[in-house]
Amino acid sequence: MYCVSDGNYTNVMLRDGKKHLLSKTIKSIIDILPAPLFIRVHKKYIVNIDYISEYLRGDGGEVLMSDKQNIPVSRSHKDALMKSLQIS
Repeated sequence: MYCVSDGNYTNVMLRDGKKHLLSKTIKSIIDILPAPLFIRVHKKYIVNIDYISEYLRGDGGEVLMSDKQNIPVSRSHKDALMKSLQIS
């Protein structure tokens, strides 16, 4: 559903609630994931847009994932997210 950066490691959160720790940076993960299904929304987060339940407006805003996790959206990534979600 989403990936969270932890320095030189990345936690991958799966829809069944399991978490996998990879010894790869989030930059290397985004390079191998299929766009536009996966999008970087913050320097620490990549999300699968199919699991976004809601976009919560704000400076950058937040996305509410289907597992009820709120993930921040940075101002620099907001436009790309809005385009992916087709929100104006």
